[in-house]
Amino acid sequence: MAVYRANFWGGGQERGLRSGTVAPHLCVSLGAASAIASRDFAVDAKSAAQLRERFLDIIRSWLPDVRVNGEHSPRLPGNLSLTFPGIDADHLVGTVQPDIAISTNAACNGGVLRPSHVLLALGLSEADAASTIRIGFGRFNTPTETEAAAERLAAAAIQIRRRESWDNIAA
Repeated sequence: MAVYRANFWGGGQERGLRSGTVAPHLCVSLGAASAIASRDFAVDAKSAAQLRERFLDIIRSWLPDVRVNGEHSPRLPGNLSLTFPGIDADHLVGTVQPDIAISTNAACNGGVLRPSHVLLALGLSEADAASTIRIGFGRFNTPTETEAAAERLAAAAIQIRRRESWDNIAA
């Protein structure tokens, strides 16, 4: 007797689950990764939060008007969403890549060419949503590279603002 579930056909012996043999090495790997994550979660979360705060301190020392989205809400320790008022986020990302891996929009809107519904729901205007980047920190980031990335991003933002101001004066 064949059983149909979620576009997969299989034998009745699978009790309605996807048919096929589960790869044992993938099961073991998932278990090992889960054990590591469980064991190191608190240390990794604290480290990511410290890197995030150091990055933010440097950015704000260069650009005091930069805003954190969802600043007072509970957040993932390694997540940071920043609005750089008056700076096109796509231009900023393009200026620092490939040196820094950052993205525009919210994660659920990556690759979409309209403002993120998440950022708009947070109360950002369309202009501010278009001036927003997101960056993540994790166990493999170091304080040295975090500080260098913050300084590089801040310098790029200042350069873009100066260029745009000059273009406005010249026009």
